[in-house]
Amino acid sequence: MFAKARARGALWVLLMLLMLSCCAVHAETESRSTVVRSDFHSGKSVCLNIVTAPFHARTRDLLLAGGAVSAVAIGSIWDSDIREKFPDFHGNTGNEFANVGHAYQSTTVFMGTTVGFYLTGLLANRPNLRRCGIELMEAHLLAAAGTQLMKFTVGRDRPYMENGPSHFVGPNVDNGHQSFFSGDVTVAFVQASVISAEAKSLPITVGLYGLAASTAFQRLYEDKHWFSDTVAAALWGTAVGLGVVHVNHQLPTSKIRLSLSPTSVQFSFPL
Repeated sequence: MFAKARARGALWVLLMLLMLSCCAVHAETESRSTVVRSDFHSGKSVCLNIVTAPFHARTRDLLLAGGAVSAVAIGSIWDSDIREKFPDFHGNTGNEFANVGHAYQSTTVFMGTTVGFYLTGLLANRPNLRRCGIELMEAHLLAAAGTQLMKFTVGRDRPYMENGPSHFVGPNVDNGHQSFFSGDVTVAFVQASVISAEAKSLPITVGLYGLAASTAFQRLYEDKHWFSDTVAAALWGTAVGLGVVHVNHQLPTSKIRLSLSPTSVQFSFPL
């Protein structure tokens, strides 16, 4: 327990230090209350853009989605083999690495980082830092909603249930049948994808995705998920995180528009 708390504290300090190196200072002329209200309304627009994105997907988007599904399917081939290998990692080193992974996705670290980015940006007149905090929250809400929908709908048995990786029970509320896919890994890759996309630094990107990978390791280490669960969560968290960053960067041109004519009503959601 102490090791996990120590890891959470160290990671939070590290992520806080990243804030000051990510973005340049900009002048802020609006009052803070006006900025907060504007951020709230922009956040709703971004979330709606992301939710409706599948309805106007391009061929490239469909190919990427197909590739992601294929990656999960291929990963499932090794679910049992990888689970059998993980007892070999048990020991002090494995415990420490798993503690880092657990800490990285913890509510303390994630919410501390999100709120820290936003408040630092708001109080220090750093719009890019503030935007990063907004993006973390938006991506987390969207990714978590998708993850929970899959968990409750698919009903895949967790490894410790000892029913094998191919046992699905369908819609349920039992935690033992909510293996697909990992919520912890989703959070870890949301955090890595959003911050690295804003930081635009190779060392930071490698470090953050490495930490996210340690979360996947921890879920396998504790026998809570199959390998393919973590692959799906990593792809999902990354896709949502990068999508949210992209839409936020396009906000001036990504407003939802309503067009009326004598014969039609049209909504547009440019991305």
